[in-house]
Formats: sequence, C-alpha cells, structure tokens
Amino acid sequence: MEAQRILRLEKGHFIVGQDTDGLTRAFSAGLDWAIKLDKDDFVGKPELAWQSPRASGPRLVGLQPVDPSLVPEEASLIMEGGNIVGRITSSRMSPTLHRSICLAQVEPGWPGPAPK
Repeated sequence: MEAQRILRLEKGHFIVGQDTDGLTRAFSAGLDWAIKLDKDDFVGKPELAWQSPRASGPRLVGLQPVDPSLVPEEASLIMEGGNIVGRITSSRMSPTLHRSICLAQVEPGWPGPAPK
C-alpha cells in the first residue's frame, strides 16, 4: 500500500478526502483536467458550470521542500511572513527522486518569488 501511495504522489495524483476536503472546488484546486462540461447532463454539472468562471480558493499543487531530506507531516501548515498560506495534504520520501515530495493546498498566487 505504501508503494502505491508513493507512486501516486510522484505522479501528482490526489486522494479524495486526503488531498481534498468538503470545501475543495474542482476548478480552483486545478482539477479542471478531470471535468468535461461538454458532456450531456450529469450529476453536479450545474454546480461545476457555476464554479468554472469563479476559480478562486486554494489550489492543489506539488511541492518539494527546500531540504530534500525533510518530510513534512501531513496536515502541517505552510507559513509565510506569519500568515498561513496553505497546508500539506500528502508527503512522502520518494526513493525514485531521492528526495521528499508533497501535495498541498495553497492560496492563489502562492508561492511567491523564488528564494535567492
């Protein structure tokens, strides 16, 4: 099971309920690749059509900690200048990449400029 979790994290695949929650919106989380609004009617289509132009809220992104040996705890907050800008949803050490990798929900526009 652990190998499966690492492989899905390396691919950037999310787990509903772990990397998303009841407030996660598909378009703002960057999951629009999985939505086809041009299909005939389906459950949830009106809500998704309403959300589409309003893509605000946390985005689901892949992260690599600056220290490749550090594996942040899942549900850890991401802080910048004393403000909460996101939270780690999944994290593991990748034996393929020889470093830690994470998925996180972060505020729109974060991360800011790359560190120097």
